[in-house]
Amino acid sequence: MPKRNLRNPVLFSSHFGIDPDKLASAGLLDPILNSDTQLFIDPLLVRKSDNKHIRKSGKDELYHSLGKVVRLLTISKDEGDAAWIGAFEALDLRERPETGLGYGSSSRSGSSRPPELRHAILRTIKEIISLGVNDLDMIPFMPAFQDDVGADTLSDLATNAMLPTLSKLTEKFSKKHDLAARNWGARYGKRKLPANPFDDRYPIISVPRDLLRELPIATDWSDVKRVISTNRELRENINLMFGNIAKVTVSQRKAALKKAALQSDELLQKLISAVAAAADSYDEKADLDGIFIFRQLLNSNHKAFRNLISAPKGTDKSDLMSVVLAIITVFQDLIEKNDLWKLLWHCDRPRKERAAQLVFFGIAKILCAANNIDINPESNSGGGPVDFAFSRGAKEKLVVEIKLSKGQVVAGYRRQLERYKAAAGTNLAVMLIIDVGGIGRKLRDIEHLAEKARESGDRASEIFVVDAKPQRSASKLR
Repeated sequence: MPKRNLRNPVLFSSHFGIDPDKLASAGLLDPILNSDTQLFIDPLLVRKSDNKHIRKSGKDELYHSLGKVVRLLTISKDEGDAAWIGAFEALDLRERPETGLGYGSSSRSGSSRPPELRHAILRTIKEIISLGVNDLDMIPFMPAFQDDVGADTLSDLATNAMLPTLSKLTEKFSKKHDLAARNWGARYGKRKLPANPFDDRYPIISVPRDLLRELPIATDWSDVKRVISTNRELRENINLMFGNIAKVTVSQRKAALKKAALQSDELLQKLISAVAAAADSYDEKADLDGIFIFRQLLNSNHKAFRNLISAPKGTDKSDLMSVVLAIITVFQDLIEKNDLWKLLWHCDRPRKERAAQLVFFGIAKILCAANNIDINPESNSGGGPVDFAFSRGAKEKLVVEIKLSKGQVVAGYRRQLERYKAAAGTNLAVMLIIDVGGIGRKLRDIEHLAEKARESGDRASEIFVVDAKPQRSASKLR
């Protein structure tokens, strides 16, 4: 299934007319069927799952698959011999579109990772085995050592291994709630599964929420650093390799960690065990990425959003701008006057910029749909920043760039927004700043950039500030 921009998101619950609370009660993610969700299955969470099928048969499938790779590499004498080739084939890294997870950046689903990456992973595993370490959790730990191995790679590895159990869980839920389903092939255990309406070559595979992370623990260096800091021996050995950790690249950190860890089987085993013990699923309560908040917005009562904005009277660019500014004004009122700012905070810390972007996208989408306005908000759902293009017809487009005040506001206005405008083929743009504190001189700096653009005869991107701090004051269009 091709990965698509987030334009008209359709939730599994909405398409099949099922209460999303039923999915929540079953502990399953409510996936978006026509775009990826940036969550990933962490293999290290399988043994910790509350789902008994995952804990038993899913774990058995996963560790049988990992064990096969390790066993074959153990008897391999040379790279390229029969055992090595068997391990290469057993390391199944094919992309799995059925779960709706990932970065949404691939041009074609179902493909495998490059052969050289798989060989590189096998070489590292072989090196670990040579130390006498056969812990199967070494494979989920690969991102700490290996460049180009990330969250999506591990997620697809786990999905391929556990596909029979995940298919069984999906079939069980579908039968219980009388969902339309059809028979699929042996790859899915010949289960009856619902087809994805946006690409019926693939079934929908349900995933338990407690298997999901925003990033597997070994992928994000800060997590590895946190694990190291809790163990004195690990910390002392790793620090000897790093020197000034702040001045080295991620690749250099990985190389240094690998070199230090592989000096001792005992040290390596401690590091692998510590990372496995620290693995935890995505914190749905904190929801720092706004993944579940976004679903709540999509499932909200759209009637409450009727008559809040009006359709454009004409067809020129100024009408598109007026409607988008009306959407932003409603968003502002909801944040500043109707307590929607709470969606942007968890306790006393602001949620991530992506959460603010998803909240805005959800509200914009609902406003356009509820008021029958033929303007399409669209978001890039890939691994980079989320930009929004509002379009009306084939030619009229307007870009909205959203930044938290504590983020890279000036660079966003000076460079990112200009790139987005060029890519969209438009000179219409709005910089929407979500003020959660720490704005300092940033607003004054971008206002100066806007003034310079106008003096040069260029169309400056509009600047709009929404006060999302718990104690709020009025914001204004500048």
